[in-house]
Amino acid sequence: MKKKILAVVIVVIVIAAIGILFNSGIFSGDSYTDDSSEVYVMPLSEIMGEDSSYSTDVFMGVVEGQETTGITKSSDREIESLYVSEGDAVSVGTPLFSYKTDSLEEEITSYGFDIEGYNLTIAENERQIEKLQSDLHSFPTRRSSDLPQFLQRFQV
Repeated sequence: MKKKILAVVIVVIVIAAIGILFNSGIFSGDSYTDDSSEVYVMPLSEIMGEDSSYSTDVFMGVVEGQETTGITKSSDREIESLYVSEGDAVSVGTPLFSYKTDSLEEEITSYGFDIEGYNLTIAENERQIEKLQSDLHSFPTRRSSDLPQFLQRFQV
């Protein structure tokens, strides 16, 4: 009987130990992670002390940028000049490169001529509308014998 009680006590202690280990995350595969994005930083002078002979300019580790942005050139344009090279530090608004704009300037000139032609067409159509409206207002004062000739002007 004493052996059974001793066996039950040992089993309970083993189960309790396993429960504690799983709760701590050692066997469950879950390590403690903090989901907050806060990082606590202390100056090295506070860690080492003000009178330390350790140089504050020497650090060991790897420095990684917080964000990397890929820049690609347009496949249908040619680059005229590069203003920065790989690894240079840049700030917002710093020009990185410029495209050759010869063909773009020609396109702008061509579109300018197109716009000018459209504006002339619009002006001509507005003049024609004004003339037709004035003809329409003068219609009741005309004689009925002039009606076929008047209507013929409006047929396209």
